[in-house]
Amino acid sequence: MLIGGAAGMLTACRKECAYPYMAGLKRYLSEIHDYRLSDVGEVIFYVTPLDGCDYCVRENLLVLIRNNNKKVVPVLIDKSYNQQFTTLANEVTESYKVVLSDPANRIQRYQTGYLNPILLHIRNGRCVFYMEIPDTEIPKAEKYLKMTE
Repeated sequence: MLIGGAAGMLTACRKECAYPYMAGLKRYLSEIHDYRLSDVGEVIFYVTPLDGCDYCVRENLLVLIRNNNKKVVPVLIDKSYNQQFTTLANEVTESYKVVLSDPANRIQRYQTGYLNPILLHIRNGRCVFYMEIPDTEIPKAEKYLKMTE
């Protein structure tokens, strides 16, 4: 079953994905983070909040800590008043070469489709895989990160 699931994800990567917010994402990354997709060949954004339900925040941060995939750029949204989450967010920041931080939640000003955590794989400026990550899909997001290492 694992092989079939991974094969299905690989198939999804071969075609351009249906992420309808690329223009808004590019504007957000450029204007807020001075980050341009044209400057990188391949990147996987893992956009996750630092404020929200305990399970969601903790599990998404732990996925990032357990999977230090060199292609991943964590995008940490909002700020946390929970010391456990602050500690985990600091660990994420120390684990990755590039981490984008948005403590003022400015992503909401742009059309990015951000409601839940998002995993967005970009290759040569094009989306190759996209998924929203509600609580029940966190294991699938982690599997995708492991598969793309």
